[in-house]
Amino acid sequence: MAPPPTLLCRARARVIGGLLLAALAPGLAGAQLTYQLAGGADGWPADKRAAIVSAMDAAVALYNSYGHFPRNLTANYNASVPTAQASYSGWIDFGGSISTRVALHEISHTLGIGTYSGWDPFLSGGAWTGVHALARVRVFDGPAGTLNGDTAHFWPYGLNYDNEDSTVNRQRHIKMVSAFRRDMGLVADSDGDGLPDDWEQFRFKGLGQTGAGDFDADGTNNLAEYNADADPAQAFSFTWKGGAGAWDTAATNWTGAATRWRNGGNDLAVFGGSA
Repeated sequence: MAPPPTLLCRARARVIGGLLLAALAPGLAGAQLTYQLAGGADGWPADKRAAIVSAMDAAVALYNSYGHFPRNLTANYNASVPTAQASYSGWIDFGGSISTRVALHEISHTLGIGTYSGWDPFLSGGAWTGVHALARVRVFDGPAGTLNGDTAHFWPYGLNYDNEDSTVNRQRHIKMVSAFRRDMGLVADSDGDGLPDDWEQFRFKGLGQTGAGDFDADGTNNLAEYNADADPAQAFSFTWKGGAGAWDTAATNWTGAATRWRNGGNDLAVFGGSA
């Protein structure tokens, strides 16, 4: 069902033709989504300031837990705003609605949802036609899953209303935002390996992996894990065979996950017996 006209959240100030892209380009590997309070925050009502800080702390932590969004945002309190609103510039106005769900939703606008000029071309009759976001929603909802939107919002997983909020839906919302950004060209695949750069940065802390690689040696390549919304960097346990030997990535001194130490992820090295 489409959000009704009573939805008052407004996505403001669209960027046309990518004019702000240079200023908002992704930062260094490991960069995180961050925020600051707008000037004059000391003069806000104390309860409003505390609510905004709580909501933004939680929402930003969630975005950083499930994706790579190297942006700095500004959160403001504006009593004249009926609910909340945000723009691609990174500015968020909280008014009558302040919560983690609202903050997650408004952050999506700062990342291009309904605010970037590449949004509308992918809407046809209220349906989203971009292949990456459509593929992602079908991972969540099955092969018949559909994805809809209007000039400022998407659903499912848009967190447009409180009744859409849940732990799972928050995670899916963030992953959908990543997929929308790839459709709109805001995220590149700069090394042409089928893996979007933001996902590689998030999962591998760099662009050194390939789609055909199998970082966690589980028999499923990185591209297949991306397509399935799986973790391509899960940790494994390696057990030393015993005796003297070199701990390197060449010697076959291990049992368990593999015979060679892969030197990646958060793997556990297990030693026993005599030194």
